[in-house]
Amino acid sequence: ALKFHGIMALDGIMIHLGGPFNGPFHDITLWKQSGIKDLLVEHGECRNCHSFKILFVYGDPGYSGKFPHLQYPFKSAFPTPEQHACNVEMSRHQICVEWGWGKAKTEFAALDWWQMQKVLLSPIALYFCCGILLINAHTCLYRSETSSHFRCRPPLLEHYLRVNQ
Repeated sequence: ALKFHGIMALDGIMIHLGGPFNGPFHDITLWKQSGIKDLLVEHGECRNCHSFKILFVYGDPGYSGKFPHLQYPFKSAFPTPEQHACNVEMSRHQICVEWGWGKAKTEFAALDWWQMQKVLLSPIALYFCCGILLINAHTCLYRSETSSHFRCRPPLLEHYLRVNQ
């Protein structure tokens, strides 16, 4: 089996796609091998004239460890009310990433059709990467559940594809 590691922005655009990786690997291994950790360390600070902010990626409970720019649910048998409230709020939004994967599988059913997914017999990774590129283009044109949920407009298709006019 093959796995991909993706990060979706609030506007519904898959902004990072790492892989393919061997299926048995744990999510935190994919995180490390995808290179996103290093990219976030290098580019994960937002500076403007009024404030300084560190940007974070939120992962599911499978992500654990001390990594800058990575947040995940508080793990405690007795969380504080603030920790519990944070976990509840973040889990409400975490489903949005699943919507992105679901959109790819809905619009391009071949990506989820097991008969097409023959490792070493077909270019599965190429199909999947092309599918994500086209889903991002579709999101630019028609929005997505994620962009609607966060009320965050995706970029214009011309900007996404960086087409000179």
